[in-house]
Amino acid sequence: MVKLRLKRCGRKQRAIYRIVAIDVRSGREGGDLGNMLTIVY
Repeated sequence: MVKLRLKRCGRKQRAIYRIVAIDVRSGREGGDLGNMLTIVY
């Protein structure tokens, strides 16, 4: 099954999260199936 998850990118104290389609058996940093959007905090 595929879900949309936040994948953490960027560096320390400057997190950038990407919304990616990823298999449920993969971890947060696992291989994604497609990149949807980037969120900067």
